Amino acid sequence: TYTKWVDGDVHKNGKSTESAYRLFKELDKTLTSRVSYTNLAKDTLFASQQSAQDYLELFDLMYVCFKCDCFLLESRKVDPKKNKKFYFVDPFIHNALLAKQDGFLDDAFNYSRKLLVGENVASTRFEEVVGSLLQRRFTRLDYGVLAGDDLEVDFVGFNHGKYQLFECKYGKTGLQNYLKFQKLFASFGGLNILVPSVANAGERSFFTLAGNSFTE
Repeated sequence: TYTKWVDGDVHKNGKSTESAYRLFKELDKTLTSRVSYTNLAKDTLFASQQSAQDYLELFDLMYVCFKCDCFLLESRKVDPKKNKKFYFVDPFIHNALLAKQDGFLDDAFNYSRKLLVGENVASTRFEEVVGSLLQRRFTRLDYGVLAGDDLEVDFVGFNHGKYQLFECKYGKTGLQNYLKFQKLFASFGGLNILVPSVANAGERSFFTLAGNSFTE
């Protein structure tokens, strides 16, 4: 059902489903990573950067994927020239699109379970789920950089004239690099650390707030 809806909208807008699914596959590979339109076009055999960008804008209008621009935390400005991050709006549609691309649509459930094996995959998918929920909550959602682009914050949400910072942590990844920026984070109200929720059966919480960390 999901893939038929996607296919129908792609066709209706004069685009190729073959090209669309190549791009879906590449977005899966680059999930949580910064990427340029130029590289996406090159890696998916698009004729030009503009062609790839047109498809991505269509995916956004279809509520299949969304884009995060680069937000410079120290100057509090968006830099449109820097690489973007792309996420799928719904992890279930994400899995269905991959299942169709790989020829496993008739067994999408088991295919999806195999997709999520391994901590690296679980980590990126956790960030995807967090991004999916946050982009519904904020009028704008970007990723943040500081220290000359050496340090990154996963999400910067903007709503009603205020920013909120979110960092996703899966496993035992340390936060030592963030300690020296306590004052900067405090000016945003803190850096919210999100970790996977150990939810009881029946709970629908995907993550918990591990503390409004690094505030004064």
